Amino acid sequence: MKYLIFDNELYFESQGEFKVITKKETSLVSPASAQDVSIAVVDTLQKQIAAPEKLGVIKEETLAGAFSGEYVTQWERLGQNLFQVIAIEKTRISEIYKYLGFENVGLVVPYGAAVREFLKLNNLFVEGKRLVFLDRLGSQVLLTIYHHDLFTAPRRLSTVPKRVVSELSRSQENYRAQEKSEAQIQFMVVTNDEEIYKEAIASGITNKDNAVIVQEQYPALAGLKSGKFSMHFLLPEQFIRLKKQKETKRHLRHLSLSLGVFAFSLIAAFNGFTLTRSAQMHLDSVRRDKEVLQQNLKAHYAAKYQDIVRGTSSAGLFCLFNSFLVSLPYGYHIDSVVIKKATSGVCRLEAIVYPDGNESLCTPMALAKSFKNAKIENILLKEKPAVKVVMEIGERG
Repeated sequence: MKYLIFDNELYFESQGEFKVITKKETSLVSPASAQDVSIAVVDTLQKQIAAPEKLGVIKEETLAGAFSGEYVTQWERLGQNLFQVIAIEKTRISEIYKYLGFENVGLVVPYGAAVREFLKLNNLFVEGKRLVFLDRLGSQVLLTIYHHDLFTAPRRLSTVPKRVVSELSRSQENYRAQEKSEAQIQFMVVTNDEEIYKEAIASGITNKDNAVIVQEQYPALAGLKSGKFSMHFLLPEQFIRLKKQKETKRHLRHLSLSLGVFAFSLIAAFNGFTLTRSAQMHLDSVRRDKEVLQQNLKAHYAAKYQDIVRGTSSAGLFCLFNSFLVSLPYGYHIDSVVIKKATSGVCRLEAIVYPDGNESLCTPMALAKSFKNAKIENILLKEKPAVKVVMEIGERG
């Protein structure tokens, strides 16, 4: 796996050595296989948005509308009904895939999120203090302020230590003004540049108790290596392309299966004319084994779901449950299905299903006609998109 910081220049590690190249030299990254590159992109914007978690469609529309159509967005949960929406310009994402190739990129995340993983890994967050990270990156210094998982858009500063400290003081004051907090906000300054560290202490803007120097040359790369990310930035047309690829693979699997069955039928028909009595007996034996396996499978299936139909007088419940399984759209998996008696003569079916992958969009549900009265609701399952299906069923099914 290759790890890369995408900015005006590209920063990466190769064979234990850090390298800086231009965008036109991306062939030097040399992915070993498809989706082999993880990228932290610097230019991002962030907003805190309040959205109702229980109203899935409204929440999705609220978060998606936080930025204009010129941006690609992802979001992460900060608290109850509170989200951080992170946006990257579409042109920036297009540039990444242009130089590295869509098939080579496995992950694109904000630089701020990658650095946050590095800070967490090294236990640099201090309770009750905001963390100001000053990252010496090539010919610039990037200033980012963190408060728990929330972070600001990185500011670009010159590499002159006195100017950096002056901008640090201004950024802290601006942050206090925006927060409008009655309590005095304290800052912890963390940097990977020794000169900036010494100048910050000498200027009096901080002290040794509230300043830390780290030895990591590229903290964002270290964060990419060790962190686990729930977001990945894709252009809308790339998202559609992935959907089409999955559909194509599904059709190819079905075609291969059909061809295999057809070829097997031809071979069986040809051998039917030439097989001896012993071969016919062997075939009969195989068929009997198949029937035994099918009976065992049916018995296992019935045992697994017997709690669903137990205690009900309607044989149609099992058929309805089976209809629900069959009508699930491709790409969805079942987390749970429960059928229980709600009131006298009425049962209640509750099912939770989730789609493949980490996509933030769910395929619209299109269930069987038996479920036309079902209530379908978008929810979060372990902080990932899922769907809840609820339907009340009369005693006669």
